[in-house]
Amino acid sequence: MESVNEGTARLYRKEVAVNRLLPDDVPAPRLRHSFDEDGWIVLFFDDIDGRQPELPWRLDDFRAALDAYDALVESGAGFAGDLPAAEELLRPDFEGFARLIADPCDDLDPWISNHLADLDALARASLPTIAGDHLCHVDGRSDNLLIASGGSSGDRVWLVDWPWAARGSAWLDVVSLAGTAIFQGTQFDVAEVVEPWVREHGGSKANCTGVWLGMLAYTTDAARRPPQPGMEALRAFHKRGRDALLPIVRQRVEHGLV
Repeated sequence: MESVNEGTARLYRKEVAVNRLLPDDVPAPRLRHSFDEDGWIVLFFDDIDGRQPELPWRLDDFRAALDAYDALVESGAGFAGDLPAAEELLRPDFEGFARLIADPCDDLDPWISNHLADLDALARASLPTIAGDHLCHVDGRSDNLLIASGGSSGDRVWLVDWPWAARGSAWLDVVSLAGTAIFQGTQFDVAEVVEPWVREHGGSKANCTGVWLGMLAYTTDAARRPPQPGMEALRAFHKRGRDALLPIVRQRVEHGLV
């Protein structure tokens, strides 16, 4: 397996290391066993009888995901494990506009092109705000969530895929999840749902804009890159993210919500 996709093998090794650090009450399936021999890396997790959120996102699925992140905030506060700081892990993403300044492309959206230096400055200024001492999943997308029916007690969401875990702000994961929901599609106004949750966890509307601005910087730069071998759909995913985030970020920046 490693000879076919070295990057995936590296992520699996990180997944093993991170799962050994997770507190017991984090809403994640338990890693029961792993082995790494002869180029093969195998991980054995608890089997969760669940489903991924429906797309476009339904409000009830999204609120169930917020409950899972509430549990993560509670269990991961003051996390002392050996994980990177979120602001360092995500720095390359937030510097996407800087790469566009250094290496321009011809088909850049006119609004981004006309405000590139200002957007770069705003993204860089937003990066320190995601710092904190909470355990963060940092990869919130519908395909990294499993919704298990809880009967009368309601659905329970499990967070899977942890190789990008970091230490950051209590609200980072939910704002990032909202960003991916924007370009995966929703049946509700994401900002109206997310902003009260963020405020309850020490963040602000400006913090939401800052993270979405960083995501726009990353997707705009990544979308113009050549296809990645073995992941042919990745650039199309980046383009969808860029195109969906742009009008929301533009509106918020122009209204001073940053």
